[in-house]
Amino acid sequence: MSVPDGVGDPERRADVLRENGGPLGRIDPVIGRLAQDFDLVIADRALDQLFADLSKEPDLGAVCDELMLSYVGFTFWDVLTFPIAQREGGEFNEIRVDRISPDDCRAIREGGAAAMLKGVDFNHFGAFFSRRHRENDYLWGRLHGAERVIDLLVDAARIGRASGALDVRSLKKQAFLAILDTEAAHLTDSDELFTSLRAEIARI
Repeated sequence: MSVPDGVGDPERRADVLRENGGPLGRIDPVIGRLAQDFDLVIADRALDQLFADLSKEPDLGAVCDELMLSYVGFTFWDVLTFPIAQREGGEFNEIRVDRISPDDCRAIREGGAAAMLKGVDFNHFGAFFSRRHRENDYLWGRLHGAERVIDLLVDAARIGRASGALDVRSLKKQAFLAILDTEAAHLTDSDELFTSLRAEIARI
């Protein structure tokens, strides 16, 4: 069972806007025509029919039961939980956000991007003028990526009460040294950087 032709058709919506003077023209006729165009009542009926047709499929019994429970039951769940969530001031499931940035990577060197990256100069075009600068930023990028991945995994392990006695600094040092060993043969203009980094990593 498909959604009826024309429901939510982008070309029809564009025609409605043009006929009524664009998005800043006469808003009431636009809203009325768009409501007619979308016709959510027909869309709802089409979706209900789709669920009804699926329920007749003999091989989809358990799947259809789960879909129907979630589809029909959502309204009841929402009515019960929304007021509680509003009163408590937040969602039931916390959404965690992490970033991978040189400003969050302090294991080797403090100071953020300005203390490590060459590309921050000349309005972030500094690394384009020198292979050595590009190698510098590439290598720091690998080191920063490894550090943040370890941080994220350790954080997830702590949430799951599985971190135990992890030696995070040791893990980072091993990862950093492995990266240096791998890249040393390829980044041929960065001998001084490798020497400096090995000394800094040894002090972690």
